Amino acid sequence: EVERFKVQLAKAEQLAGEVGPLRSEVERKAKELEVARGEAAKACEEAKRWGDCVAEVESSNGSANARLRKAEVDMELLRSQLEESQTEIEGLQAEVEAKERRRQNLRR
Repeated sequence: EVERFKVQLAKAEQLAGEVGPLRSEVERKAKELEVARGEAAKACEEAKRWGDCVAEVESSNGSANARLRKAEVDMELLRSQLEESQTEIEGLQAEVEAKERRRQNLRR
């Protein structure tokens, strides 16, 4: 019976000897985990910041594209108005020339 207790005591002492280094390792891993959590939080903040930057660029790009499309429409409208004005000017010039010819014919 004593012998059995000695064997159990030896096993318990061996286990107790292993507990110390295991506790140290657990503490070290807990510290590493805390550092990793901090780095992960920083990385999430950085990702959010970049996401906000991308959203801002996309938003401003979208409004710039809208302004560009509006400017293109305005330019097409002005081009059409210019063509109409040129056509009207050509018609008026033709009328003036015709009247001038008639006036010259009447003088003869």
